[in-house]
Amino acid sequence: MADSVTGASSFTLMSYNILAKTLGSNCIPWVMTASSFYREAVYEATQRSFDEWKVAEIMPTYRKHFHKNFASGDYPAMREFWSTRHLESPEDIPNSLSGLHFDSSDCVSYKDQKSGETVKAMTLKGLLKSKLPNDDLGSRLFNHLMEEEDEVYDWSRRGPRVYREIISQRTLQSMNIEEAEESAASPDIILLEEYDVFGTEADYRGSGKDRCRLHVHNSRQDQSSEVGIVSSQKGNFCHVRSPFINP
Repeated sequence: MADSVTGASSFTLMSYNILAKTLGSNCIPWVMTASSFYREAVYEATQRSFDEWKVAEIMPTYRKHFHKNFASGDYPAMREFWSTRHLESPEDIPNSLSGLHFDSSDCVSYKDQKSGETVKAMTLKGLLKSKLPNDDLGSRLFNHLMEEEDEVYDWSRRGPRVYREIISQRTLQSMNIEEAEESAASPDIILLEEYDVFGTEADYRGSGKDRCRLHVHNSRQDQSSEVGIVSSQKGNFCHVRSPFINP
C-alpha cells in the first residue's frame, strides 16, 4: 500500500503468494485435510491424530521422492504424479517423466542421482493402501481426498473464488505512523508472486461456461498504462481496474 505524496497520486498495492497447481493441492501433505469421519477413522486405526499421522507416514515419502525429484525428468510433473489415480502399467506414466520406470501397481522406480541406486516410490494411492489396509480404509481415504481435490482445491473451482477475493475491497490502515485512519478500498495493483496462476484457465467471469486466462504483458516490452497485467523480475502485477482477462 502506498500513501499520497506531495505532488503525486496515491495508489494501493496488494501482494499475494498463490499457487494454482504446483503446491495448491489437497494431496500435498502439509495442505492435506480430511473430513471429521476420516480423521476419526485414521485415529482409530493408528492411535494418532490425522495431522500427526500424515506428518509421520505420508510426508517423508512425498518429500523424498516427489517434491523435488529432478531424476524423474520433470519435477513439477512429478509433484502432480504423486496423486495419480491410475498406475497399472508403463503406459500410465506421463512421457515427461522419462526417468521413471513402472515397478508395480501404484509404484515406480528411478535411479537416485546421488547414490546411483535404483529406488522405489509409491504414489499417494499406493502408500495409503499400504498404511491403512484394514477395511479398505486407505483406498476410501484416497477417494475422499480426490473428491475434495475436485470440488474444492482444483483451480477451476478455487481460482474464481480467489479472484473474487483478491479484487474485493480491503480495510487499509495508513502507512503514515502518525495517522490512525483506516479506509476501505479496492487495490489498484495486485502483485501475484508465483508463476503458474497465469497459465491456468478458469471461469473467472462466473458465467458457468467461459474459461479464460489472466492476461500477461512484459513490462520491459510494453510500457502502456492500459495493460491489465505487467510482469517484472520480481513478479506479476495485475492492474485490477483495467480489463485483464483474455478469452
